[in-house]
Amino acid sequence: MSDDQQQQTSSDALSEVLRHWTKCCLEEDSVQSPEELQEESRTFCKYLSQSTKIVTDGNVQLETKSSHEAALARIIQDLGPAFSGEHHESRLRALHVLVGAIEGCQQTPFSNTITKLLGTFLLSHCGPIDDDGYEEDYDSMIRNVAIVGLTALAQTSSLANSDPDILEAFLMRLQFVRQGVVSRCAVPKSMKDSNDHYSYGLDSTTDMREQLSTLPRSKRALCFSLVGSGFAGIAAITDQMEKPLDDASRVNLQAELVEFARFASSCLHGESDPRCLLQLLTILHQMQISLEPYFLSTGSPDLVFPSEDLFDAVAPYYPVQFTPPPNNIHRITREGLHEALVSVLCYTNMDANAQTHSRHTMLGLSSGLFIEQLVPMEGEEPSSTLDKLEAVECLSDLLFPRDNESVCSMLDIPTLRNLWAAIKMTHDESSIGISLGGIQGENNKLLADQCRTLVSKLAFQLETASNKSLWEAFISEPILKQSQKVKQSPANTKLTIAYMACLTASGGPRTLRFCLGVGLDLLLDYLAENLSDTEDVTAAAHGIGAFFSSCQVALDRGKREGVVLHPHPLEPYAAKACQILLDAFEHESLSMSTKIGATRALQFLVLSVSKDQLEENHIERLCSFIERLFESIDAASSDMIEWNDTCCSTLGLIVGNSLLPDATSGSSGLLSCQNIRKLIKGQIFPKLQNLTTISTESTVSERYDRKALSISCACNEDISVQVIGSLLQHLSDNLGSYPIDDSCMGYCACLSYLLGNGGNLVLKAYHGNPLSSRILKILSEGVPSSSNKRASVSKLALPSTSEEAAYKYAQIQAVVVHLLPAYERKVPDGTLVAIAKAVSDIIPPLSEADNIHLYIHLPILGAALASFQRDDFVDDNAMQTDEASLQEICRTMLPGLTQYVLTNEHHSKARSAAASCIFAIFSHGIIDAEECPIMPLVQDVVNKGLTSSADHVTLSNHLNLLSLLASAAARRGLSSSNTAAEISQFFVDLAWSSSALLPFSSANEIRLDLSLFDDSRITSALEITAASLYGSILSTDAKPLMKQRLMQPCLKYVKLVYENERNQATPGNSSSTPKVGLLVMVCHVVCVLDISKMDKKSLHQMASIAVEGLSASQLFDPSTPYSPKNTSSKNLILVAILKVLSVAPWAVPAKGFLLTLATGLLQAYAVSDPALEVSTKLLALQGLEAMTHVEEAKKSIATIQPAVVSVLAAAVNHPSGLLRQAAVDVRNAWYLVE
Repeated sequence: MSDDQQQQTSSDALSEVLRHWTKCCLEEDSVQSPEELQEESRTFCKYLSQSTKIVTDGNVQLETKSSHEAALARIIQDLGPAFSGEHHESRLRALHVLVGAIEGCQQTPFSNTITKLLGTFLLSHCGPIDDDGYEEDYDSMIRNVAIVGLTALAQTSSLANSDPDILEAFLMRLQFVRQGVVSRCAVPKSMKDSNDHYSYGLDSTTDMREQLSTLPRSKRALCFSLVGSGFAGIAAITDQMEKPLDDASRVNLQAELVEFARFASSCLHGESDPRCLLQLLTILHQMQISLEPYFLSTGSPDLVFPSEDLFDAVAPYYPVQFTPPPNNIHRITREGLHEALVSVLCYTNMDANAQTHSRHTMLGLSSGLFIEQLVPMEGEEPSSTLDKLEAVECLSDLLFPRDNESVCSMLDIPTLRNLWAAIKMTHDESSIGISLGGIQGENNKLLADQCRTLVSKLAFQLETASNKSLWEAFISEPILKQSQKVKQSPANTKLTIAYMACLTASGGPRTLRFCLGVGLDLLLDYLAENLSDTEDVTAAAHGIGAFFSSCQVALDRGKREGVVLHPHPLEPYAAKACQILLDAFEHESLSMSTKIGATRALQFLVLSVSKDQLEENHIERLCSFIERLFESIDAASSDMIEWNDTCCSTLGLIVGNSLLPDATSGSSGLLSCQNIRKLIKGQIFPKLQNLTTISTESTVSERYDRKALSISCACNEDISVQVIGSLLQHLSDNLGSYPIDDSCMGYCACLSYLLGNGGNLVLKAYHGNPLSSRILKILSEGVPSSSNKRASVSKLALPSTSEEAAYKYAQIQAVVVHLLPAYERKVPDGTLVAIAKAVSDIIPPLSEADNIHLYIHLPILGAALASFQRDDFVDDNAMQTDEASLQEICRTMLPGLTQYVLTNEHHSKARSAAASCIFAIFSHGIIDAEECPIMPLVQDVVNKGLTSSADHVTLSNHLNLLSLLASAAARRGLSSSNTAAEISQFFVDLAWSSSALLPFSSANEIRLDLSLFDDSRITSALEITAASLYGSILSTDAKPLMKQRLMQPCLKYVKLVYENERNQATPGNSSSTPKVGLLVMVCHVVCVLDISKMDKKSLHQMASIAVEGLSASQLFDPSTPYSPKNTSSKNLILVAILKVLSVAPWAVPAKGFLLTLATGLLQAYAVSDPALEVSTKLLALQGLEAMTHVEEAKKSIATIQPAVVSVLAAAVNHPSGLLRQAAVDVRNAWYLVE
């Protein structure tokens, strides 16, 4: 098809479509709605605007021109009757057609001619319309759709290619946007009758801000979208320009853009709707991005981007004061508004040009705003800690907009001085506020840290600024002023010292040397001149340590970055500091706090200075200092905890760093000094290592010798390998004979401490040493037995029941407990597989030797599996032992583990460890399966055991295992969620009615009936057991939604009891007592879950059951014999009631129930055993005291106050001092109730 033929076809199609649209517009009862016409027009013109490519027979490619501009012009012409008629419905429909056509052609460039035609035409429909004779609001509908059309038009790119034409394209779009907003805001009285008002080039002088604010939100949003489209159009034309505009055109455009930016900024004034505010802030930030290319350089101050106008518009909204409504269907958040606002305030890309012409910059304006938030002006309300945190973050975003980039050098000196003062004041206030503790203390700590980080980054950047006076104004001048206060009283300027030390650590080389010269030198002189027992001397000693520590941090950071400072920053102060600090350490009359400060300072000095900076006498005195540290640890006293901590940490770090591979004679560090290394390697370290293995009877709770050794191991891998290897070798040589001597137990205790506190290097050394597995083997072979015991049934050894065997078990357990810390964190994959294989090979056990083997390995395997993380584990197929992966090993040993757990003859501790292995295997997803891996175990093992149990002990074992499996299923989630819910339902039914359908057995209707036991006490005990096991399932670390699901079966019975029974009796005087199983379940739910988030009705029902159960349950019957299980249930009920009274007192019904509650609490106190149930009595007293804080309970309290006071008078004579004190507090509380 030729080009002419295609154009003819397109023209015919357009004519046909236009006839259809004209008909639809003029018909009063058109089938198509205006919106449908708009969509049809959009689709048609989108196709029409696309060019068509044709390949001829000669392989010649032709491309036809799109005819969208002619189509747009014809739409206006052919729909003329609809546009010019008096029928507003036709006019509205025709506008929808035109707007749809513009939207369809939006991706195609427009010529200036068609842009002017369409823009002028649409503007003529943006003004007020007389629609008094119509029921519909055609004025709004027509004007709105015209604004939508202008919005689409303003975003289009241009066909212009010459500078004048491009300039005209820019100006037309800007003019149409401004006139569109002004016309949409206009009311009839303010509009001219002539359409000449809308002609291109006539600038409106109408102040539309007040009129814009009176428009409804939806109409304002349309106007704001129109403003945004102007910037989108600018960006579109800019992107297609092949070269910049000539100077004249650029100047003209800059002048128009300045006015348009002011116009856009003015739209924000007075805006209060959060949706429009977010929309406008986003548009204004887009304005900054779109206009940036035209304001990076200007020839006149008048052509600078109007940052001041923009700032004046957005600044009143900082900080954002907005709390989203509860439903918040628009998803507007304070964080979103804050982010949009700060993106405008922190955009500084055009500030360099403004600074060149001495105009206001966004950097200067915004920094002043954020500083004012930190330190409000006099008379204004002080900012909260969170507001200050936000302001510091904003300052950081403003000054450091991108990684490794900074605009700090653009700040002026007055702003820098104000910034220093604000950050310093904020830092000091927040540092003091840390002592408040809790959330407020944590926020203050975070604020202080951020202040130090910000000031350090600023100092570092200003060091490299070409204007050196900036660094002097921000660092040099204020620090010199502050140093005068430090010189007068270091104790009163601790925060200033900390601030200067922070600058030393992170402020850059120049700041580092300056702060040392001003702060460190000053403190050294003060300490040298005032060696007396005062707070100032103590503060000076601690401050010196802070400077040395900060200097080391700076040097370490520089080393990581490949920077070495020369000369060493501490070179001028090392000898002087060493002399003064050693004098302070050796001074007998100084306080312990001062000595602690001097010791810490010496620690940092030893670790940071070079040996060439000290004289020989200093080295000798430092050796004596190290010896004194060891002596202090050896003679540690329980009343000098801080001193002991300081000595052991200092000695540990010195020992650890002195034995590092790089601390050799070729190194320049102080610890490479031959005298110090000889002392540590030849005397201190061997003595320390020997001391840690000796068992002592000291009254000091902490083993500071072991703590020092663990610190050394944590910073030196070689020491870790040496120490752990030595301990393991000793155990390997001496274990295996019984009884285990005290020296072995001392080595075990030392090893346990190091494994728990020595860090990853110690764990690596332990697992990397083959002796760690050999020790387990030695322990397993501790009982003499045949080497091939499992090879022949005739050689089976029966489990020993002698006292000797029991003693050996206890000794083995003592050793295993010390080894467990090595397996409670991430265990190497090979080690984990080996341990699992060692257990899998011999479970179930066939001999006494197997039992000992499991007694040793099961706790270790349980700890290792509990620390298992699937994401960190090597692929199972790659990690194989005897061709079996970890998953396969665990799957294989599960039946044996289950049988072991259910067999009473095995040791209880080993059975508990086996149970923990089962839980970890399922809950940590070690067995990876799409279907629930727990269900088969429940069906094939547990259910069969429940139905075949001959006694209540065996039945309890199976119930306990079932509860553990449900807990693992709840934690695993996914396909196991239904398993957890099914088992939970079983326990709830069992606790409720003593009979329940077994899990997953609905097809066979197999039930467990507790009433088959002849003894009712056993039945009642098993009901309580079922309820308690349900509570243990709820207490699992499962997801909140999972817990909500598990709670539902209990709530079903709670609702049933409350509605069917409680409503039949007088409140507080129920005719029936809650079943003990339901009572225990309810109390578990209350204790485990967050009742503050529970629905009020359910909590009210549960509280009623708990209160009535307290007064009527058989558990509180004086004739019920004492048992630990009953005591636990009593305490559970009292704890649940106490939690309700403390967290949700409104849940306890006021009428009748409060009197019942008080009576029940008194009864619980009275019937509790004075010697064995002190905890029960204490909980009852706490409940009585909590009642005095419930407003509705005061009337009930007045009724029974004499009886309560009488009972409490007797409690004052109880042997327990804690109980006597509690009774006095409760009695006073009841006396004071009005």
